[in-house]
Amino acid sequence: MAVVFTSHAEGAQAIFCYIADILGATETTKQFRPYLLQQKARVTYDMQAEPGNLLGPTYDVEFFFKQYKQIIDKGFKEKRIKVRGAKGKTLTKQSIIKYVKSNKQWFISSLRIAEYILSNTSKINNQFAKIENIDWQDLYYVRGDKAVMDTMAKLFKLANQTFAKADASNRKAFGDVNKWSPADMYFASQLSKTFFKKLLKDYTKSGGLDFSVLNDHIADKIDSADLLPLSLKLVSDTVKLEKINFDRVAEDKLLSKTKAANKPADYKLGQGAYTINPFIWTTDWFDMKNGKRKSKGGRDIYIPIISGGLKGRLQFRHLPTSGGKSTTGLVASLSYDSSSALGGKVGSPVLLKRLIAAADEPFANELFKIWDEGIKLYVKAADSYIKTGGGAALYKRGDERDSTGVRYRTLFDDDIGAISAITVMNPFRKKLATYFKDPKTKQHNVIQQIFRYVASRSLESSRFVIVKD
Repeated sequence: MAVVFTSHAEGAQAIFCYIADILGATETTKQFRPYLLQQKARVTYDMQAEPGNLLGPTYDVEFFFKQYKQIIDKGFKEKRIKVRGAKGKTLTKQSIIKYVKSNKQWFISSLRIAEYILSNTSKINNQFAKIENIDWQDLYYVRGDKAVMDTMAKLFKLANQTFAKADASNRKAFGDVNKWSPADMYFASQLSKTFFKKLLKDYTKSGGLDFSVLNDHIADKIDSADLLPLSLKLVSDTVKLEKINFDRVAEDKLLSKTKAANKPADYKLGQGAYTINPFIWTTDWFDMKNGKRKSKGGRDIYIPIISGGLKGRLQFRHLPTSGGKSTTGLVASLSYDSSSALGGKVGSPVLLKRLIAAADEPFANELFKIWDEGIKLYVKAADSYIKTGGGAALYKRGDERDSTGVRYRTLFDDDIGAISAITVMNPFRKKLATYFKDPKTKQHNVIQQIFRYVASRSLESSRFVIVKD
């Protein structure tokens, strides 16, 4: 996918939603329409003008930021648009605009989402209908700010710690905040900002906070249209809002209809052989085709699922390196055939084992015994490749290219991927494929446990709204 979700992308959405709020639903639809039509000819503001009139503006990203410059400047000046990136660093207006200008997909997606949200918030509940009015109240559009998102993160942390104290094994409910609520940004009123800040102060002083209490407060503020947690997905032609965790009966019904659809998709085992210290490939993992290396096998496996009538899949993948060094990460990612967006993921082998064990402990123990043995072989081989097989040199040269035009970083990644496939993912995939070959009750239960967590639909998860295609 060309567009990735970053703090800049989510900050851009805050800008677009703020503009739509100022304009109101009717005017937003009218003014955003030329951009969404993606007219290639120069047209005038007057939609009744003759098509041949070449005196008007071109409705593209450059003109968009000129047209709404005053509104955007006002939003940042009055701090109704607040965006923070990694480690709490405030993102500048200029850096966000630069990001949007270089990502046309996100520009169009942001337009569609902002226009749709403002015109359809009443679908969340009737109280949100007032947002469709022009500049309806002092609503704040925030991503990573201290007053809202940082406060929510601290409330989550307190509730997670409280949960662990009551657990026999001292285990927290969630490995990260996104499994409680994957909100990328919030619409929040001043009342809501003040309320949750006081809530944090009060419960920090009391020494604990139950998730049920926190989630009830969030639900109350959503019901009064003072808070709207949004999980944003890249959209193409259509947009829809999906309410998550608003109705526990509906969530349980969805979970009961989430199952392993059939046997895993066919995959090719990774091939190749090597020696270590020094690392030497004794049998190539690739074939040469048109002067390029083409892998003889892969390292992912996909388990088809069906959930609420939608077809999807769980992808299991080892994350083999970070910063040029070997790593031991394992990710299970949920995606749907009908959507371009990722449905969620779990990125911890320990947590993934725990989820699987909740449904089938013997299988979880067998599967992760294979994983643990394989990952030890991987680390030993990968470290040898990096230190003695030329891996470090390839990684260091990064975006430079070899004589065939291939990036040296790509050569490094391909070699490391092959080592991952041979050592850990081949046996791991074989075990998964055998287990899900003819899925029945146990296999369905395993899928349900993983789905509930990665989709942020656990019993302790909070309400949020997904905006997706």
